[in-house]
Amino acid sequence: CVGGRGGQSSLYRVSYKGKADTSLSKIDTTSSHAKARKTRHMLETFHGQPNPKALETAWPYLNDDDYHLRYAARIAIEWQDPASWADKAYAEKDDIAAIHALLSLARSDHEGSLAPSLKRLTQVDYSKLDKTGKLALLRTYGVAMSRGGMPDDALVKALGAQLDPHFPAKDDNLNEELCRVLSYLQHPSVVEKTVALMKVTKAKVPD
Repeated sequence: CVGGRGGQSSLYRVSYKGKADTSLSKIDTTSSHAKARKTRHMLETFHGQPNPKALETAWPYLNDDDYHLRYAARIAIEWQDPASWADKAYAEKDDIAAIHALLSLARSDHEGSLAPSLKRLTQVDYSKLDKTGKLALLRTYGVAMSRGGMPDDALVKALGAQLDPHFPAKDDNLNEELCRVLSYLQHPSVVEKTVALMKVTKAKVPD
């Protein structure tokens, strides 16, 4: 540092005599964040074109805890011929992986996929999903039916039985999506429940 008296400057050298390590730290390129970035970039190499290695590589990341990896894996799968992996999606045992695989299938507009997709989704235990999983399930329902149309009566009944007990929820985002899906299905309780929810919500708003 620079200091001095009477306008004169002097240069002082500061030194440390302790035992702590004073070597410069290095950037940790092996951290979990760095590994995740590397994995995401690897998955993104399958975006934009079919690749025979894409399914085997990307599928395990459909249920990853990292949203960005799940997204990159889903897009990689969407670029593959849906006829080659539709059955794999229907048979997927992990609920989170199945939800995201079937979202990919719905977005691929694979012919004949609506009924088997919804049948698999109705097997999901909604109560065991966290908020992110619930929203993903509801979004998949929404995309599948917006593209594939109204399912048959048996599936309409199964979806209602799965979702109606959880509406209304304590979360506004979930209520919005639950209301959207149940309304599309014309579930008999959705109007009454929605009106009651609106009254409660209005009562909480200060004048």
